[in-house]
This record gives sequence, structure tokens and C-alpha cells, in this order.
Amino acid sequence: MLKTKLVSSLEKCLSNQSIDDFSPLAEAKTLGGERFSFQLLIQNRDVTVRNHTLLSLYIESGLDFTVREVVHVPNSLPAFKMRADDNYLSLEPGLYPDLLMPSAYGDKYGIAPEFLYSIWFDIEADTIPVGIHQVVIHVH
Repeated sequence: MLKTKLVSSLEKCLSNQSIDDFSPLAEAKTLGGERFSFQLLIQNRDVTVRNHTLLSLYIESGLDFTVREVVHVPNSLPAFKMRADDNYLSLEPGLYPDLLMPSAYGDKYGIAPEFLYSIWFDIEADTIPVGIHQVVIHVH
């Protein structure tokens, strides 16, 4: 089963987390001249799938977006345990969300079963007319 959720750009989404760990982003506000960013989380919970699944996004909106994939990079020492406080995401080596890159598959996004993936959206607010704007994202 494929699950999706829009979340704040302030969330750090580790690949081994559950999509249910995050609060949904229902609405947001921004000021002119600012960049507004948010994430679409995608998780395939179908454990019978053994390979990557390629997904396409279709965005219904009058707004212009920059869309990028959040790439996880290896980190062998996220923090010195003796100096770490409770604000670290994790003290264990692993993959951490760090790079924003265009999709390696062109206009498609590859996801593996059970991993949490994030697609990053940027909107330059100086190009948006004042008002309320609806954004609908279809995942195929």
C-alpha cells in the first residue's frame, strides 16, 4: 500500500521512519519575496514488492514549482555521544537526508518498499499573486 503525506520543510525524515510519525501540513502562509518549501513523503508498505517502483507526480496548481528529491547520504559519525544532547535526530551511523537533487529518473521518482522518501517543493513567493492557492499533487 502506497501512503503519502505533505509535511513541513522543517521536518527531517529519516529513511527508516514511518510516514505516520509526521504531522500533516494542511495549510501554510508565506510573505512576498520569500521562498516557501514543503515536502511530500512517500512510503510503499507493500512488502511483496521486491524492487524499486517508479512514480510520476502530477501537480494541479497555477503556481510554478521547483521539485527535487531529498537524497540520503551516509554519515558514519553523526555526533560524539559524550557531547550530544537530546536534540539530535540520532546518534547512530546511517543514512541521513541532506542533498536536494533532481530525480535520477527524469520526471519519475524511484522508491523501494518500506523506506520513507521525500520529494521537496519550492515556490518563490514573489511570483505568487496575493490570495489563497490550492495545490493538489497526484502520485501515479
